[in-house]
Amino acid sequence: MALICRILSVSTCRKALIVTKVHTDIELFTVALAQAHVTVREKDGHIADYGGVVERYTADSVRIAGVYYVRNQYYFTLNKEV
Repeated sequence: MALICRILSVSTCRKALIVTKVHTDIELFTVALAQAHVTVREKDGHIADYGGVVERYTADSVRIAGVYYVRNQYYFTLNKEV
């Protein structure tokens, strides 16, 4: 996208951000395996932590960057620019 902006000399070219909730075990397994960066959010949508890579997860918690988050108090999002 940035290359297209430079070729066209467009200064207002913007990227779209796709935010995907990650909440099932298989989704957590997939992002952990891919070592994708996830964001930790409170149930009301506010960002609790800019997160990192999922290191471990159980039925009750998720460990990201050495910090455990209780799954029924937080949710996790995968952000991707397109």
